Parts: sequence; C-alpha cells; structure tokens
Amino acid sequence: MRLRTVRLQGHDLVEAFDGAHRSDHATRFVGAHVRVLPGARAAEIGCGTGVLSCLMARLGAGEVWAMDVDPAAVALADEGARRNDLPQVRTVVGNLLDGVPADPPLDVVAAVMPQKPSPAAFSVAYAGGEDGADLL
Repeated sequence: MRLRTVRLQGHDLVEAFDGAHRSDHATRFVGAHVRVLPGARAAEIGCGTGVLSCLMARLGAGEVWAMDVDPAAVALADEGARRNDLPQVRTVVGNLLDGVPADPPLDVVAAVMPQKPSPAAFSVAYAGGEDGADLL
C-alpha cells in the first residue's frame, strides 16, 4: 500500500492505493461532478480506493457506503476513510448495493463502473463485457 493526495472539488484527500487499485481520469471526472447535500445518504459502487466515498463524506454526506467485490479494494477504501478522519464512511465487500440497508433510501450513488471491452473477464475491476457496457 502507498499513499498520495488527490484533490477533488477543492478538497485534498489521502488515497491509499496499490498496483491494482488507483484512482484515474474517470474517477476525477465523476469527482468533479458529484453533488451531495448536507446529511445525505450516499454510496459508491465499485469503490476501489474509496476516494469518491471520502469526497462525498467531505462534501457533507452523513452516511456513505463504499462497496467493492474485491476485499483488497475495500481494505484500501477503509484505510483512506481512516486517514481522512471520515468515520461516516462504511466499507462493505459486496456486489453493487449488497449490504446497504434499503431504508432510508440513498440520496446519491456514485460509480466508475468496469468499462474495458473483453470477451472474457480478465479482472472483476475492469472487465465490462464484450462491448464494455455490461454494467452501464
């Protein structure tokens, strides 16, 4: 695990990352456009390093769920939330919204979904199906 600072919407966030999990241009794009009202209930699907979850918490979300199917990604997201002192970020190993209580409903869902075309899954983190749009 390594650490770096990522700046999103004027907030400096510590990101824990490794060779397989690191925010990129797609994360920065979503991070530039996500909006959160104070006290909102938010989730990040396929959280990877969880930097978007940390951003939503820093923007004022009262509760943020960070989910990923990869336990290593969830561990990085948990570390990032801890290093950014954001106890309202909760991490879950799961698919899509598995493990997130349905009530009350979520106000915001952010995701950078797998988008790489691949006839056979080469990585659950990046494989988006034959045309790259399986989860879009």
